[in-house]
Amino acid sequence: MKKACYWKVVLHYGHVGSHKEISVARYLYFKDPLSLIEVCDFAKEMPGVKHSQMVSSVKQITREDFLIGKKNEKADFFLIKLQSHRPAYSAVIA
Repeated sequence: MKKACYWKVVLHYGHVGSHKEISVARYLYFKDPLSLIEVCDFAKEMPGVKHSQMVSSVKQITREDFLIGKKNEKADFFLIKLQSHRPAYSAVIA
């Protein structure tokens, strides 16, 4: 049986002013193990990610850290605002 993997990825998001960006930690879960490159490829396609400087850092984490991170994501003002402007984005946050 393949072991699930959890990742913390810090991404640069755009649309916060001319030539400005915000860095946001995202917590990702995959049913099957992925390589670091595969996680980066997935993350760079997430809505709102600034494509000139997509990924700031990537780190494999524990399930406990993932659950804490997802809880923090739900309280993140930027992600809440992004979700309200992109209803289809809610599936990625949940």
